[in-house]
Amino acid sequence: MNIRRLLIVAPLVSLALVGCSSESEQTNSGTTSARASAQQSISHSFGETVTIPETNGLGEYGVADYTVSAPYRDQGYVGVDLSVATTEGQQYIPGTIMALTSSGQKIEALDKDFDLAGQFDFSGSMVAGETRSGKVLFDTPDQIKKVILYHGTISPPVAEWTQ
Repeated sequence: MNIRRLLIVAPLVSLALVGCSSESEQTNSGTTSARASAQQSISHSFGETVTIPETNGLGEYGVADYTVSAPYRDQGYVGVDLSVATTEGQQYIPGTIMALTSSGQKIEALDKDFDLAGQFDFSGSMVAGETRSGKVLFDTPDQIKKVILYHGTISPPVAEWTQ
């Protein structure tokens, strides 16, 4: 009689163990996928379009596609062409653009109040379907190695463009 119980119980226990093993493997692979996507690189090549989601200070969500050209000399400054096309949201706020020079300095873009022709307009929020483009200029004698996009004042970079 004990052998009968063992013959009935043993297969049930082994099925339960196989089920637990499969569930554990699924959880581990899901965690690995989440980690891999969280560690996705922020580095891109000049000219590449990058999709950047953003939640503004009001908690409103938006998405925009950013494209940054290779650096060039313009009016004594180093410039890049920036295009931002908002694809979602009604209050998307463009990020802050900075550059890393060949001498290792991180510098801010010139303020649009310099009134140089064709500068990108960072003012105000953007709505879905809106596109802005223009020059972003940096006052440096050095070459620009990298252009960096930030969202928020203490946030890490969300994207960067290099050669």
